[in-house]
Amino acid sequence: ACAEHRVVDLYLRPWLSKKLLEFLGEEEDTLVSFILDKLRARCHPREILEELEQVLDEDAEPFVAKLWRLLIYNIELRRQNIGSAAS
Repeated sequence: ACAEHRVVDLYLRPWLSKKLLEFLGEEEDTLVSFILDKLRARCHPREILEELEQVLDEDAEPFVAKLWRLLIYNIELRRQNIGSAAS
């Protein structure tokens, strides 16, 4: 879980900050932290989507889909790098 938390902080925080700024037109540190907390707690994407629909409307679904792809990609990449470093 520690590696996953590192992925969340290192890779997703900057992406979230940038994307939410694009969607909302202003910095949303509180919303970024809220989403990161949901990810760390391993909330289901549907739960995150339902929360974000209130803020992002029709943009919420593609936003959560991209977020999930980025999360999975970075976790898998990190696992492969750790696995290849061990051999």
